[in-house]
Amino acid sequence: MLKYLLNVISPAVCPSCEKSRTVYPLPVCGGCYYSIQARTDDADMLREKDPEKIDPDNSTSPLKSEYSCLDYTRAVRCCVKSFKFYGNRDLIPLFRKTIGSYIIRSGLKKQGFDIILPVPLHRSRERKRGYNQSAMLGEIVSAFLSIPAYSEILIKDKNTSPQSALRKSERRVNLKGSFTVVNSSLIEKKNILIVDDVTTTGATVDECAYTLMKAGASSVSALTLARVR
Repeated sequence: MLKYLLNVISPAVCPSCEKSRTVYPLPVCGGCYYSIQARTDDADMLREKDPEKIDPDNSTSPLKSEYSCLDYTRAVRCCVKSFKFYGNRDLIPLFRKTIGSYIIRSGLKKQGFDIILPVPLHRSRERKRGYNQSAMLGEIVSAFLSIPAYSEILIKDKNTSPQSALRKSERRVNLKGSFTVVNSSLIEKKNILIVDDVTTTGATVDECAYTLMKAGASSVSALTLARVR
């Protein structure tokens, strides 16, 4: 209530456009918020087409395909950070609409995925944060694709440094061997879709894919809410 009153009395300047005022409980102004919505409202983008594969930064990537709903613009970054680090669930309707629209127009339903696995957090980080934002996005993807999402099969048992604090060359080394498949029989010969919030270098989804393929998965693809170009 105090946050609400403070924002009504003196709303913050939008960190995206640095011109207008934020609209509580959003982390951006109305114009920047609707600039994200405009992408999913475009009727031309709702026509189903063959999915476009994003070439991984690493030519040896184990991913079969990689998909991303949005470019990581300043407005998207503000919304993702508010959701990821501050638990702003008021942004879930926007993310649900964005993901659903992308799934429809990209034809992801045709790809024959068997299960969805969100990128896991280390238990200490998830306990401190109180949630895993990728698991929440995974539930949205699960609803649109009508396939199950599991958060207990792929776990992170190595508490690594935050990827955002590292240089590109350090990110893959930082994550090496940090993920484990709890029960390989659950993913053997399965076509798996990994879900995460943002991909920058692809190091995280690649390491997840290496782990899953080693455990017997038939193929691994990745879907992220946003991608840094």
